[in-house]
Amino acid sequence: FRLETNLVDVGGTPSSIDFVRTDHGVRLAALSAGAASLVDPRTSNVTPVALGKHFTQITRVTEDLDAGAGADIALLWSANVNSLGLWNLGASTTTASRGLSTLEIGTGVKAVRDIPGDAYPTVKVIEGQSGDFWVLDLSTRESSPMVTDGSQLTLSLAPDGQRLWAFLPGDQG
Repeated sequence: FRLETNLVDVGGTPSSIDFVRTDHGVRLAALSAGAASLVDPRTSNVTPVALGKHFTQITRVTEDLDAGAGADIALLWSANVNSLGLWNLGASTTTASRGLSTLEIGTGVKAVRDIPGDAYPTVKVIEGQSGDFWVLDLSTRESSPMVTDGSQLTLSLAPDGQRLWAFLPGDQG
């Protein structure tokens, strides 16, 4: 066993990284400077991927979609981008135009939350920077906005995933 340092240039300091499965095998996906890099962990070869938007966060949603043993699907978002991206890594090439679909939501994303329990495996709750939030169904690629008055509400999900509460912090009501 020999430990060696392996430095790879992905265009800057990554804002988010994750191991993903592509049609070409396992890769390390790194988001940096408005682009993605797919790094082959065996060879350290880097494939730059133009995303067209400055996404800063990535999370795999393959299991949520029950997409099988093929390539992964990843959800992309950022506090500074007014859309979400759904990236099919099986179709990834040097441009993501074949594998990336976007959903405009009108505000940057503060957080992406899973729904607890087994009732809604394909649903995520998207918290916007504006205070609004969305219920996103990954299987239909549709979102339902929950418009607020712009207040920064605190969200709480029931442990069984059947209810969602939105309230002002410190509110006793």
